[in-house]
Amino acid sequence: MTDKLPPPLLALFAPRPPLRYLPPSDTAPANRRTARISGVAKFLEILNTPEPSYVPTETKAEEIERLRREKLQAHENRVKDGLESWNPNSDPLVKGDPFQTLFISRLSFDTTEQDLDDECGRYGQIERIRIVRDKISGKPRGYAFVVFAREKDMRVAYKDMNGVQIKGRRVLVDVERGRTVKAWKPRRLGGGLGGRHYTKAGLLRPVGKDLLREKERESDRFRQPERERERHDRDRYRARGGGREWDRDKERDRVRDRDHDRDRFRDRHDRDRNSDRSRWRR
Repeated sequence: MTDKLPPPLLALFAPRPPLRYLPPSDTAPANRRTARISGVAKFLEILNTPEPSYVPTETKAEEIERLRREKLQAHENRVKDGLESWNPNSDPLVKGDPFQTLFISRLSFDTTEQDLDDECGRYGQIERIRIVRDKISGKPRGYAFVVFAREKDMRVAYKDMNGVQIKGRRVLVDVERGRTVKAWKPRRLGGGLGGRHYTKAGLLRPVGKDLLREKERESDRFRQPERERERHDRDRYRARGGGREWDRDKERDRVRDRDHDRDRFRDRHDRDRNSDRSRWRR
């Protein structure tokens, strides 16, 4: 049948030319020899002699510990230098009688001298107001000193202003202790009177869910005597042998109160719906 095919198709069935011979690119397998394998005895002397310039690599845990020690040491040096140079009596920014000076802390950074004047001016005449600022950036540090004209006015403000809200934050007041208390140190140098207690919930006014929770606690506190009296009556009734009757009566009262509350809610809901309908029609 192939003799009947045309020459173009017969060319498709023609055999391919033989492959060209190429010599191998590496050593012939017959001439290959495996390298001799020796022991490590000749390297023992090199291994036992450490390199003088070798520095061990520091692990991550060692790096964290080293940075922690450096930071602690830097803080100790900073506190030591600050204690040596700290002297409030020689500070040119500190003026006025220390026994007439009121210290106000936990201030909002938006507080101005006018805000402090409006708040402290109710207690007497004010000579000077100083809001402490950072020496480099000029931003407020969150505390201030108010110098009154009379010591009596300062004492009244000291007793009355603790916990007052200024710019939405409750402040803490105190007398100036730097020039009045011997061996006094500020908090940044390891002294002071304490930490950030204003973040506790007791000093903050509850809002939202916290306010609702506070009201629930108060209602529970008011209902506590009634519960104690009810528990006492139940125990006394059960001691006489009438425990089941007591439980049944109390359950009946509880169901009656629940039905009464539900009916009252339905009546109020119907009234509100009718009023809405009449308002819509009008």
